[in-house]
Amino acid sequence: MTSYAWSRSKRAGIVAIALLFAGLAPRAEAVVSRAKLCKSAKLTAAAIHGSCRLKAESRFARSQQGTSDASKRDSDTAKCDASLTAAYSRAEGRSQGECPTIGDASQMIAFLTDRTRRMAAGSPFPNPVIASDLPNQSRRFGDNGDGTILDRWTGLQWEKKSNDGSVHDCSGFGTWGIGGNPLLEDLLLGTIQAEFISSLNTLPCFANHCDWRIPNVVEAQSLVKRDETDPATFAAFDDGCSPGCTVLQCSCACEMWTSTSYWNNSRARAWRVDLERNGETSAAEKTDVIAVRAVRGGR
Repeated sequence: MTSYAWSRSKRAGIVAIALLFAGLAPRAEAVVSRAKLCKSAKLTAAAIHGSCRLKAESRFARSQQGTSDASKRDSDTAKCDASLTAAYSRAEGRSQGECPTIGDASQMIAFLTDRTRRMAAGSPFPNPVIASDLPNQSRRFGDNGDGTILDRWTGLQWEKKSNDGSVHDCSGFGTWGIGGNPLLEDLLLGTIQAEFISSLNTLPCFANHCDWRIPNVVEAQSLVKRDETDPATFAAFDDGCSPGCTVLQCSCACEMWTSTSYWNNSRARAWRVDLERNGETSAAEKTDVIAVRAVRGGR
């Protein structure tokens, strides 16, 4: 064998050995943290849940929309809710405590329920808040000096709550509905509307505005500060609350009704948000007596 041929053969052997070891060597895989995996799993579950609910609404829209059709839709959407809850629980369990959020399945269900119901009913969505347009969080809330707080992020004007026994007192509890009649379950006929909101909108009206209303579940959840508990809200809604203080002197954190029904096998429940303790969103019987915070405006 000529020296040239030997040289070529030698080089080929070296290359072959190098390629062999390159193939056997462990590849450097990108390590995905448990936190990211949990977040990804939850987003996937939310997407599936939204699709699930919209399919149920689509089937109902094509039906005769009778009582049995509505019951079938509600049964189907309840399965969607259960599936998301289970998926969130699995994702949190696998994260070994590293998931960015824990126990937020009910909040996501409330949010997606509100959105899909609006789509099915042809109702308008709130105008989106563009992140680049938002002020710094330290400037998000402003006390108007008239017993109300302006949220500059959303354009919502909130009633402050007091501890003075007035209509604004945190202990001013009321019912969402009247109960006993399935045909009336979706109507805000309880004392929070008939008495509380009516009193605010009676001339001269609270803070000179006569368009106060019950917030929907998405609006109410915007007041939850996720990294806080007891109370789970922003400082503007928990400021100097002491016995006898008025809305011009303090701001108290309370749980609160929302105007959003909980759509399950019946419409006998509605969503509530607990700012006073852990920020939890949960369904309550519409005949339960719960506090309420009025709101107006919005973008």
